[in-house]
Amino acid sequence: MKRKLNWVDILIILVAIIVGLGIFWRMTGQVESATAKNSRFYYTVEVKALRQMGVDGIEKSVGKQFNMSDKARTDYMGKLSRYEARPSQKEIEMADGRFVPAEIPERYDVTLFFEIDGQINDVGYWTPQLSNIGAGAKVVLKSKFVYFEGHIGRVWEE
Repeated sequence: MKRKLNWVDILIILVAIIVGLGIFWRMTGQVESATAKNSRFYYTVEVKALRQMGVDGIEKSVGKQFNMSDKARTDYMGKLSRYEARPSQKEIEMADGRFVPAEIPERYDVTLFFEIDGQINDVGYWTPQLSNIGAGAKVVLKSKFVYFEGHIGRVWEE
């Protein structure tokens, strides 16, 4: 009995050939290495609704080193080069249903600018103790004068 080759059979054979070539290329292709280079990079940390006492501690900490405060370990997170503080705002609902921005009394949103000599590779930015510094990550930082929690905003190198 003679069997004819239809379009489904041809499609299955083509898919098998493509998968086979993909596996062969993956197994014999060059492996990219994640070699790291030591370099200086910069990042920002966004802190929301910080009290005046915290802003005063940040002002005393400009030019000083910060550490990540974690239960498991404490890593060097760089030197604070500058900061920008602005009054903290919150959306409040009015009686007619509109939402309007209003300042929160005695609270400040602060952007901190850090510089650190760490390692950079294709995967990301790393502290000297190999903690990842990535945008959006939550960090708890401390210096001699202040302790706070924030989120990493932006990471770059010059």
